[in-house]
Amino acid sequence: MKDKAGRTIKPGDIVIYGKALGRSAGMQYGKVISIFEAEDRNYYGDRGTKMKEKLRFIGIDDGWGFKKALQKPSTLEFSERILVVTRKQVNAGALKLLDTIDEKDHQ
Repeated sequence: MKDKAGRTIKPGDIVIYGKALGRSAGMQYGKVISIFEAEDRNYYGDRGTKMKEKLRFIGIDDGWGFKKALQKPSTLEFSERILVVTRKQVNAGALKLLDTIDEKDHQ
């Protein structure tokens, strides 16, 4: 799976992804746990015959001024809405939380 910039996404990477915050668009940090393939389902839930790569991650809930906290593991499947960032691009508080995530504990 590749991010919006064409970089390969790997477990352990820190990403920024698009997220709906109420009626507004937002961006949040997350740490990649794994990349896996699953059946590609359409809008109506019909099973498809092709497989699609999906990304399992844990994000930080920091929207609307709430205290930063880890979210439960979630899945992203639209790589054009994901961007891998370097550690230097992440604020210190978010990085401290992300560093507590061990992707091996969430397999």
